[in-house]
Amino acid sequence: VLQAYRIGNWVKEIISPRQKLLELGVTIYDSNDGFNWDYIAGYGDVKQEIRDTVLLPLQHPQIYESITKGTRKKYETIRPKAVLFEGPPGTGKTTSARIIAGESESPMVYVPVESIMTKWYGESERNLAGVFDACSDLGNSLIFLDEIDSLATSREGNLYEATRRVLSVLLRKIDGFEPNDKTILIGATNRKQDLDPALISRFDVSIHFHLPNLEERVGIFRNYAKQFSDADLKNLAQESEGSSGRNIKDICEHSERRWASKLLRKDESAELPPLEEYLSSLKTRRKNGI
Repeated sequence: VLQAYRIGNWVKEIISPRQKLLELGVTIYDSNDGFNWDYIAGYGDVKQEIRDTVLLPLQHPQIYESITKGTRKKYETIRPKAVLFEGPPGTGKTTSARIIAGESESPMVYVPVESIMTKWYGESERNLAGVFDACSDLGNSLIFLDEIDSLATSREGNLYEATRRVLSVLLRKIDGFEPNDKTILIGATNRKQDLDPALISRFDVSIHFHLPNLEERVGIFRNYAKQFSDADLKNLAQESEGSSGRNIKDICEHSERRWASKLLRKDESAELPPLEEYLSSLKTRRKNGI
């Protein structure tokens, strides 16, 4: 609900933090969107690391605070305020962030690069600062900065002045998190090597998302092609070596669309696409470099 207050003859409108975030071009995923760890096949090591280093401190902050109060001469929180998800595209970084938001009962504020960067002088860093300020006002929230390398490339290279200023704001905002602030930043990148060293040093935790192995690819195919036997799923997994989870989902969707077209043209009669259709889609997409 929008509110307003009067200064002299002027009426100034006060907008809610959520509305301010939406006006900045970000997307807010509420914590009850139904995502859970079953949505991601395999990745047991990554899931466990996320639970141990990110989720538990969010869910049980009092335990972590009691330990540090008993060990530190000067109290400071050991709960993470900034976490880096790094690894190839399509390996579950965004989905994992949404699951963390759900299990910690926090809204996830998804910040794409294009909502921050503009051609107007000074506006990009104001946008980024505005996102952090609105999230602080929102309370208990998770900021997800996708493609963070586009905002914070190394200052050792030929860095545009606008990007330099954005990086400066990002560093200040992370440093400015209050000890009891329930806001946490998760940055995602496919190119960790391009990140500025000063930013990397600000992340309390760095979690690597690898391409799925054979067993994990079997599990992902099972999520999207449950009609197949274990032998058929293993066949698909073997033929899709080097594919990400997103690649596998795309292969399955492509197969389903092609099969629907064949059914509509009366070229086929079976209700569900067979193994050959998936193998053909996989071969076609690889041929096209997808």
